[in-house]
Amino acid sequence: MLGFGLQILLQPSELWNMAREITPPAMVYFEPGEAKDCPIRPELTIGRKYYGDQLYQLQHNPTAFGEKLAHDAIASARTNGIQYWVGPTESPVASPEDCARLVACEKARAEILNANGLKAVVFYLSVGWPLEDVATHKLLTGQFDTFLRYLPTQNLIGLNEYFYPTGPLHPDSYDPYRPSRIWRFKHWTGIDRHKIFITECGMDIGGNQKTDGWKKQCPVGMSLEQWFDTYVEWMSEYLALISQDDRVIGAAWFCGGPGHGWQDYDVLPNWRQARHLLEGPVPEVPPIVIPPSGKTIRVKLKSSDIVALPVEEYLRGVVPAEAYPNWDMDALKAQAVWGRSVALARIEKPRSDSHDIDNRDQIYNSAKVNSRTDQAVRETRGVYVVQDREVMYASYVSDCGRPDCPMCEGPPGYITTNNPTGEWPGRACQWGAWYLSEHGADWRYISLFYYEDDVTLSDEINQEPGTNPGETEHEMFDYRYWIDKFIASPGYNDATDKGVIVTHIANADARVIGVHVLSPRENTFDSHVLLAVVDAAGTPVANSVVDWKWEGMHGDEVAHPVHLDKIDPEPPGNLWMSWGMTVTVEVAGMPSDNVSGLHTRHVPTEPGNNKEGHFSYFVVWQIGGDPVPVPVPPIPVPPVPVPAPGNLEEIIGAVEDVQDGIDDVYDLLLAMRG
Repeated sequence: MLGFGLQILLQPSELWNMAREITPPAMVYFEPGEAKDCPIRPELTIGRKYYGDQLYQLQHNPTAFGEKLAHDAIASARTNGIQYWVGPTESPVASPEDCARLVACEKARAEILNANGLKAVVFYLSVGWPLEDVATHKLLTGQFDTFLRYLPTQNLIGLNEYFYPTGPLHPDSYDPYRPSRIWRFKHWTGIDRHKIFITECGMDIGGNQKTDGWKKQCPVGMSLEQWFDTYVEWMSEYLALISQDDRVIGAAWFCGGPGHGWQDYDVLPNWRQARHLLEGPVPEVPPIVIPPSGKTIRVKLKSSDIVALPVEEYLRGVVPAEAYPNWDMDALKAQAVWGRSVALARIEKPRSDSHDIDNRDQIYNSAKVNSRTDQAVRETRGVYVVQDREVMYASYVSDCGRPDCPMCEGPPGYITTNNPTGEWPGRACQWGAWYLSEHGADWRYISLFYYEDDVTLSDEINQEPGTNPGETEHEMFDYRYWIDKFIASPGYNDATDKGVIVTHIANADARVIGVHVLSPRENTFDSHVLLAVVDAAGTPVANSVVDWKWEGMHGDEVAHPVHLDKIDPEPPGNLWMSWGMTVTVEVAGMPSDNVSGLHTRHVPTEPGNNKEGHFSYFVVWQIGGDPVPVPVPPIPVPPVPVPAPGNLEEIIGAVEDVQDGIDDVYDLLLAMRG
């Protein structure tokens, strides 16, 4: 059972009363004093001390620093009885040298603590660490893993995890197939002997006290109480997610307290809205309740075993096996409808006498059950595709290759020996469902989009089918359309009225060819800068990286580069902006034009998704191709006095003066071209 508790920056405050009243199963005390300063001490009580010279000490003598941390913890433990102690907090680990220094410090600290009957919580890594190899999506943990082989197992691994204000299951924070902001340690295979404690968790952007706390992210028109309810629901989802990992022993919600400048992260005065999380067991993935009348399907597994399952239970293993759980919910719901249709059709026409369905129809994998795909199954419960008033075998394929598919736009789609062209008429397209949902289509529309006009959904037989959410060209965001437009009209910028400035530099290898502020209809991305680097033909350049910064950055704040590695048709990269940020972006590793003045604090002028705090932009650089035209200011030519008629010598002189002026302008233009 995962113990969920609090990390409190100790001040005499209501947080103490909260801890006493709730008695959570885990606590992290910041600068704990005597026993009376620690209102409760559950088994998972952890002490944390602050050292303002931490970075200097790690760089100059990490072993001696580790020894000092251990002795300070031992002295404190004599008065408060705390058994677990963290060491350096959120240390830099961007280089092998940084990792080696942290390991040396933690090795010395753990040895002394263990020799004195105490336990170490090692590493205390910040969000987004350790580093990821972007080519293989593997974490670079070699030095840490070597240390862990010799670290006694009574010690814990400490990691910090924060999700963005879009929720823990949003793709901005969680990707089930590669390291991301949360459950990043899912991909850390070297932690195979020790337990993990999440030393800090919650909602955050970049750790800025003034702008990034949950209170500062409250949407316009919503009260803090309503916003905190959402926050608590997200924390429940986060805990349910990481509790699937049996290495996790506990987690501490960063509550702040009224001191130290972290008020906007504090749960006061709303903490009672979260009481059920802190008192009770971690919520599990909600089960789908199958009524007694629910149909049963006989499933032949990959192992050749045959199991009988209620259809809705069967779908819990189909949807995450056939679609990515981090897709938009409407795409997942469409997948649930298709999967249910196939299942019900197979019950009517089974594969054999022994079983109804197998992996030739659709993949079933119960190990992939996921809370988001469960939601898709639950919220479409019982709905299937109907044709001629009978259940339709709603066949689908990953890439349909159909000309009428807005994703594929024609063959080739999924190629097989029997279908070398890769065009699948009559089949729905899974990636097409993703594309449609990302551009605003709801699940009912997607579920029917690829089939004949005479189909409908089972709960709409006597109703009008779902309607297309938007027929107007370019109402839904298509990044490829905008790249083509920028190439045709380099220098395009429709965001100038939003204060967005493009700065061209001499001899730039990466030139900005276009900036677009997404319309209310296009902006399904919340508050992002969408990014692309393309070649002369408009094809995204692989392995591109964009650097960024925001106005008012402090010297100790870091803006991690954005790797443009997302899968087409999603824009190659995106950068999430918080309310207070005004962002500048440029291509990393080469001379680059930059775009500045990007922020979300605009007042909307028309209804739709663009609201104050919710604006998005698309910025494209080009490497190669023709130079972006830069306006050249007109060269002033002094007026030439025209003599009065009749004086031939003066007229000739005036003509010669004009000729001299033209020669001067010509010489100047040649100099500019050279």
